[in-house]
Amino acid sequence: MTARLLLVRHGETEYNRRGLALGRADVSLNETGRRQAERLRLALAEAPLTAVYTSPLVRAVDTAMSIATAHAKEVLIEDDLVEMDIGEVEGLTFPELRKQFPALAQNWGGPDGPTFRMPGGERLVDVQRRAVDAIEVLAARHQN
Repeated sequence: MTARLLLVRHGETEYNRRGLALGRADVSLNETGRRQAERLRLALAEAPLTAVYTSPLVRAVDTAMSIATAHAKEVLIEDDLVEMDIGEVEGLTFPELRKQFPALAQNWGGPDGPTFRMPGGERLVDVQRRAVDAIEVLAARHQN
């Protein structure tokens, strides 16, 4: 059988619902997010899971716990799977972001976006490197 890696995004939070920039703020799932996590548990109930890893953020842990429960698996925290550090942008609406950080708004979606540093935070290339490294560590743990 070919090994697969399933990547799952956490359920909805109030930040998501309100259109606020969300990075490492440790916010919980809202009611919709809890229902989404439950539906995900049901959808993946028959999937052959070897392990369940998650970011240390509560919204991710709660989503992972829902999945792991269906498989009697422990949820394993992997710090390098944490969300992007978006620094000073955290909690801003997108109109506020555009007003306060016009260079970010201008560059983020363009060719320089991956190397453009969030004000007080990370660059996308940093996040990508951290995520790839984490996945390589996990792959080495589960070679079969």
